[in-house]
Amino acid sequence: MLNIKKKLLPSVMAAALATGVAFSGSASAIHLAEDGIGQSLLGPIYLANGVYSTKVAVVNTRNDVAVKAKVVLRSSVNSDELLDFICYLSPSDVCRFEIRQEGDKVYLYSDDDSILSPVAQGDDSVNKVDSLAKASATFASISPLTQELYDWRLTGTNDTTTMGHIEVFGVYGAKGNVVGYDSIGSEVTVQVKEGMSKFDLARIFDTPRYDYHYDSLFHRQITSANSLSLSDVVSNAPVEKTERNSGVDAPWGTLVSSKIRSTDPSWVALTGSVSIENNVDRIGYRIPALAGEAGDEVDAPYVVPTTLSDVAGTAAWDGFVVSNPEFDVTIGKETLLGSQFGISSTGVVNLSKIVEIETALATANFQATYEDNSNSTPAGTDRTQLIVTFPTRYLHDDDYDPGKTVFPKDPCGTPGLLAADTHSAPFQADGLALYSMIAYDNQEHYTETVDGLIFSGVQLCPDGSVPRSQTETTVRRDTRADNDCDTRGGLVEVNYFFPAWPASTDRYNFESGWFNLALEPRAGCPYNGMPAISYTHKYVIGENSPIKSWLTPVGHKK
Repeated sequence: MLNIKKKLLPSVMAAALATGVAFSGSASAIHLAEDGIGQSLLGPIYLANGVYSTKVAVVNTRNDVAVKAKVVLRSSVNSDELLDFICYLSPSDVCRFEIRQEGDKVYLYSDDDSILSPVAQGDDSVNKVDSLAKASATFASISPLTQELYDWRLTGTNDTTTMGHIEVFGVYGAKGNVVGYDSIGSEVTVQVKEGMSKFDLARIFDTPRYDYHYDSLFHRQITSANSLSLSDVVSNAPVEKTERNSGVDAPWGTLVSSKIRSTDPSWVALTGSVSIENNVDRIGYRIPALAGEAGDEVDAPYVVPTTLSDVAGTAAWDGFVVSNPEFDVTIGKETLLGSQFGISSTGVVNLSKIVEIETALATANFQATYEDNSNSTPAGTDRTQLIVTFPTRYLHDDDYDPGKTVFPKDPCGTPGLLAADTHSAPFQADGLALYSMIAYDNQEHYTETVDGLIFSGVQLCPDGSVPRSQTETTVRRDTRADNDCDTRGGLVEVNYFFPAWPASTDRYNFESGWFNLALEPRAGCPYNGMPAISYTHKYVIGENSPIKSWLTPVGHKK
């Protein structure tokens, strides 16, 4: 039985197309890009569990624009930030890194010239970056980087660094001859072009765009022979903010000569791929990309829909992924999806765009084919598992520390969480995402509800036992026993699980078919469904492990 509900915001709803996870909304709405090119990339899964490692590539598709991109690695259960770093992408550049386990720790490894690598203080054997960051660092192509993921940041007893998801933020682009600064604040004119020096590029990207981006921890005290003030150092005229706030179109005025832009989606055009592999198996997928209006401006400013007008701090719906002309980030300070991306219709900056982003991601039904002949006689080797990731769930967590940065604690505007609640809508109070699942064979026969043990969401009770709701065939909150301990298990940020595919009978053959997984959101959000991304993992089982794997994007329905 399908669960297809009436659309609430038709202007941003459309059929899934090329990526299988993409909704191409109206021309002036944030959407999951059909071609996989956008300003923010959302990698739904990485594995670094001693069996598989994960290789990631982020590509700058512009041959005349350099892009500052921030990468954030988050844990699978509570989406805790495990590591963040900057990719220094020159025109036509690619940033490569690997997430792998060594011993009992998970590490980021890279030998790419787009990623900084620390150098010991006083070590003059390698060429070091000379920029306002004043970090004792070179690039990983000169000194390969091996950086441990910070497992001490995990907040849940069942969380792990061995599986998680990836966020890539295209912060801004730079084009032409741009002013950069060395470590003492002296001006250096940098020509942005293919094959440019990454040491020169760091002088641009390590310069705060505006004085309130100045972070003494990373940029230290600025001094120079010219006694430049901070405002002198951090400005590259003509600035994007000035152009965006000029004329009757403020703050959406046309850009003419700004050399650094965060709000132009034609400048910040990233794509990415992931390969999860070991010595016998390799799985690849293209990273879903959030994209905005292709051009320098939108024809008419969008406004916040009436259903969202009471959400404090919500940015105008203008079709941009990032519409804040002052947007910038640093490492060491957490960047949250949508936070500070937006601008109001009156020009107020640093507002959250999470509701518009979630509307682009929202889906009520996942639908795809499956193969599973494990119950046949003799048993076969074809298998299908399911990956479901909720990349914004952590923004609905009332326990999340809002002091790290400014964002609405409750993106859906639910009027106050109850004392017993942990999460806001569309997630259940305990963080669960309720679902029901129907499997069909190839002749339109269907089963009753299919359930499955959730591998990534198990959290132990205080006495060390596994909650009954996570050992039974159902993880539906409404069927849990009264004496079952309360957990944040179930469908969490990253879910990699094996549905209980139905067994074939004398009458029906369920060795292959298709499924419909219906998400059941808690009431309180203006969009239909839940913000999620899904893939099927199809493979042939070898002697002890999967072989011949492939990931297939799952179709979304609003």
